[in-house]
Amino acid sequence: MLTGPQSLTQPDKVSLIGKASGLDLTFAEVTPEQVRLAMLGQGLQEEIPDRLLGSLADYARQPGPTTGTVGELLGRPALTFADWAAENAAAFASR
Repeated sequence: MLTGPQSLTQPDKVSLIGKASGLDLTFAEVTPEQVRLAMLGQGLQEEIPDRLLGSLADYARQPGPTTGTVGELLGRPALTFADWAAENAAAFASR
């Protein structure tokens, strides 16, 4: 697994993207059933949403773990999520 140096909640990530892009963003959680129906509506096969939702639900409750793998592979520290959001702010602001 590749991660940055911080373990962040989904609302934390949205907040950092908003700050970097200058957008007023909020995080709104939807029910797993709403996500499942949207995935099916996009044409995913019946079993795929159930598999994906298990891991997504875990990360919604608690931020995922962090690893040192990026630093080991690149020979430098991984970017923070805030740094990544700043580097990609234009992509978010153009939506």
